[in-house]
Amino acid sequence: MLPRSWVAGARRPGPTSPAARRSRLYAHLFLWVMQSWLAMFYIGAGYAKLTQKHDLLALMMTWPAQVDTELLRVIGGIETALALFIVAPLMSWSLFRSSCWSALPAFWRSPAAWSSFTRSTATSSWRP
Repeated sequence: MLPRSWVAGARRPGPTSPAARRSRLYAHLFLWVMQSWLAMFYIGAGYAKLTQKHDLLALMMTWPAQVDTELLRVIGGIETALALFIVAPLMSWSLFRSSCWSALPAFWRSPAAWSSFTRSTATSSWRP
């Protein structure tokens, strides 16, 4: 006999009081916000490794000077893929699916703006 949790359609009974439901909702929202922040950090790091010059990354971090550019790009691609996998459960939830897809263009625009800013500051003659 299969355990009850393995049977399709078997679910835990939900909380009955409004306070318990609200508490679960806040816990879920907190976890989704943390999940989204983690994904943003992964996307930022991956995007930087995919688009920035090897010399600039070697200045910002110590380890890129010791590896090839190809390995650096592979690591950037892996970080970007991990970010998408982190956010995938949130995007599969039907309530937030439309808001995730509507926010995607603004999300992709911001790394491009960051990249153009770093290119303009890297070529400036200002020195600290």
